[in-house]
Amino acid sequence: MNTKKQLLTGVLVLLAQLFIAQNNESNGLQDTTQIYCESTNENPRGQHITEVGFSGVRNTTTYNSGYEFYEFNNINVTKGPYTNLNEAGLITIKVETAWRNTKVGYWVDWNQDGDFDDVSEEMILSNVKYPTKNEWLSFFIVPNSAKLGRTRMRVRAVYADQISSCGDEWFGETEDYIINVVAPRSKRERMVSVQENIAFPNPSTNGSFTFLFNKPTTNITFKVFNSNGILIRSVLNQNTIDNKLMLDLSDFNSGIYTVQTISRQALETTRLVIQ
Repeated sequence: MNTKKQLLTGVLVLLAQLFIAQNNESNGLQDTTQIYCESTNENPRGQHITEVGFSGVRNTTTYNSGYEFYEFNNINVTKGPYTNLNEAGLITIKVETAWRNTKVGYWVDWNQDGDFDDVSEEMILSNVKYPTKNEWLSFFIVPNSAKLGRTRMRVRAVYADQISSCGDEWFGETEDYIINVVAPRSKRERMVSVQENIAFPNPSTNGSFTFLFNKPTTNITFKVFNSNGILIRSVLNQNTIDNKLMLDLSDFNSGIYTVQTISRQALETTRLVIQ
C-alpha cells in the first residue's frame, strides 16, 4: 500500500514539474537548471558584498559562507535597441571596505549555456588600484544574442591580484542572482522612458544642475559616479523646493558623470556632462 502511495506521489510530482516547465516555456521563462562553476571564498569577513542594486532594486546583504544565491523574480532587463542611456541596464555593487587590491566584477550568462565565458558576459569594474570609495556603478546593454527568460548573473568581490567568475579565493564573497530578460519594448514605450528623469542645463558650463520632480519629494540622496563607475560623492537628505532640487558639482573637472537620484518613490539614473 505504501509502495502504491509513493508511486502515485512520484507521478504527481513529475506531472507538476512538467506543467511548470511547459508553462515557463510558453511564457519565455527558461528554467535555469545549468550547473555553474564553483566560486568559493574562504574568509568573507575580510572583504564582502554589502549591497547589489539592479534596475532600481537594491539587495542589502551580509556575509555567511562566502557564497549566496538570490532570485530577482520581479526584475526585468530589456533587449535593445536603446535610444537613451537611461534605458540600458544598470548595476551598482557596494563592498564592506575600500581596500587597495579589492577587485569587483559581474558576469551574466546571456545565452544561458551554463558558463560566463562568452563575449560580453564579463564586466570587471575595479581596475583602479586605490579606490577612494566602496561602491561601483556600471551600465550594460543586453546583447541581441541573449535568450529571453530567467538568466543567471554572478557578482563577486575579492581582495586579490586578479578576479574571475570561478575558483577559490581567501578574502571575498560571491552572490548569484536570477534576472529575467524580456523582449524589446515598442518605440512609444522607449520614448516615454526617456522623459522620466530631467536635469538642466545638461551639458552645464559651471557644474550646476537643477533636477525637476513631478511632486514634492523629501529625503533625496544623490550619488555621483565618475566615468570608471566609482562613487565619488554622496549628497544626503535633500528636499525639493517647488519640485526642484539643485546639485552643485562646480568643483568637478570637465567630463561625463553618472548620478543616481534615490528617494522613497524611485531610484533614477541620469548622465550629466560638465563642459
